[in-house]
Amino acid sequence: MSAPEFTPDQIEHGIACAVKERNFEVIPGLVKLLAVQDPERARRVLDELEGKATISIDLGGSR
Repeated sequence: MSAPEFTPDQIEHGIACAVKERNFEVIPGLVKLLAVQDPERARRVLDELEGKATISIDLGGSR
């Protein structure tokens, strides 16, 4: 199996550029490509595109 042509970082950057440039028709394909390589990351990107926020809080840390 060969290495992926694009890394998840590069794909995510491509999605961000597409949003900035309002090139919305390429986003679904990029998200699908990301999902093949990193499904969790693709889910986070979709959540962000849908306007959902994810907040991570470490409740075990010391004050």
